[in-house]
Amino acid sequence: MFWATSYYLKPDKASAYQQWLRSPEAKTLMADAEREIGMKFMGTYWTVLGFGDFDCEDWWEVPNWAAIDAIRESKAVEKLFMRTWELDFVDASRSSRQRMLRTTEDIKTFSPPKKPEG
Repeated sequence: MFWATSYYLKPDKASAYQQWLRSPEAKTLMADAEREIGMKFMGTYWTVLGFGDFDCEDWWEVPNWAAIDAIRESKAVEKLFMRTWELDFVDASRSSRQRMLRTTEDIKTFSPPKKPEG
């Protein structure tokens, strides 16, 4: 299962955010969060040439729903979120979007009932 968060950056912060994501500080904060909540950070993905509704997406691999609950109590996640807010990269005046996705093998689909003939 994957948790994707799509968001906008402040126009003058994109380069600084990219540099920060590559920094030892960001990598340490992500690793600490991974260890504490049991999710794997897959990376931050950026739209290219304006193809997309948002500037960036963060993707996390989520082993189970309990890992989502672990976020609420995680000091490492709190520290990560507080640091990114402190650095003021994200444009909080615009809505973000959260999605949970599963692979084709992990979902159950339903078909509508057959209509009676006649």
